[in-house]
Amino acid sequence: MHELFCNDISKLTASLYRYLKVSCRKAQALIALERFEEANVCISEALLLHPDESTLQKLKAEVQPKLPQEESPTSELDKEALLEME
Repeated sequence: MHELFCNDISKLTASLYRYLKVSCRKAQALIALERFEEANVCISEALLLHPDESTLQKLKAEVQPKLPQEESPTSELDKEALLEME
C-alpha cells in the first residue's frame, strides 16, 4: 500500500513539474506574441502552485510594465479551483 502511495506522489510531483515547464513556455510564447494580458494570467496561475519559482517571478516582472494599469487577473484566480484541476 505504501509503495502505491509513493508511486502516486511521484507521478503528482512529475505532473506539477511538467505543468510548471509548460506554463513558463506558454507565457514566453505569449509575451513574444505581445499577448501580455494572457501571459499575465498564465504566469499568475502558475505562481499559485509555485510561488517561489524564480523563472515565473522574472516573467511576471517582464510582463507587468506592459499591462494596462487596471489589469489585475490575480484577484480573479481561485487557488482551490486551480488545485481541483489536477
